[in-house]
Amino acid sequence: MNKEDYSIKPAYLKGFLWVAFSGTATLCAILLPVHIFAILMGSDAKLGNNFYGRTYIFILISCALFHSLYRVNTILIDLGLAKYQKTAGVLLSLLFVVFEVVAVYTFFF
Repeated sequence: MNKEDYSIKPAYLKGFLWVAFSGTATLCAILLPVHIFAILMGSDAKLGNNFYGRTYIFILISCALFHSLYRVNTILIDLGLAKYQKTAGVLLSLLFVVFEVVAVYTFFF
């Protein structure tokens, strides 16, 4: 057998999910403290009244939701429940999609 037969294929989906995970973490780390500070300082900007405000809140909630659900999925490995990770990953992804549909309906319709 050739050495090429034992080569490992790259996991593109896993890499994409980790990039999305780190991107949402970075975005939440920047936006959430600024948003909380603005609220504490008394900024009453009425973000829900215009399209840009609703889009901002939608992005903030989406990033936090994806980050937390993906974190729960990766914690399963640390708890020794790696055999349930794929099932939990599918369920958590479906939960994310349901929450996103509800958020889109709530903010934009």
